Amino acid sequence: MLDALTLSEDSPWRVVLSLREDYFSRLGDIASLAGRFARHVVVVPRATRAELEQILREPAQLYGYTFAHRALIQGIVDEVADEMAALPLLSFCASRMWAHRDSKARTIGWDALEAVGGASGALASHSETLIRSLPEPGPAIARDLLLRLVHADGTRARLPLDQVER
Repeated sequence: MLDALTLSEDSPWRVVLSLREDYFSRLGDIASLAGRFARHVVVVPRATRAELEQILREPAQLYGYTFAHRALIQGIVDEVADEMAALPLLSFCASRMWAHRDSKARTIGWDALEAVGGASGALASHSETLIRSLPEPGPAIARDLLLRLVHADGTRARLPLDQVER
């Protein structure tokens, strides 16, 4: 993969690389990329609260739905806005809430947010449900594996396959 990222300057090919903000600084640690990536970087800033509200509201409107209360939209945005992964969290929460929309009234209400575990709890709630649905000894293995894949700084760890298998 690194060969593809280190094409010569006169190559007709271009590579688009998307990274989370917390991984960006690690590009400088890759010898073949050091100094090259900074020349052609476009940093997409975090969405503002107003943009997050728009991102939440507009897709529902495209399908003829509205959020039952403006405070609902603001509350969801308040929960995720300061997170590093605000947009993915917002998107996941919205997609889970969609399943709990009121089709008759064409609204998305507080009950939909509560059903998914809140904006900040939607992913955790979904993950717990998935882990609990695994046949034994799946839940214990999944928890152990997930804990071993995360470093103290919150990023993932690479493990050799023989350390992953039980």
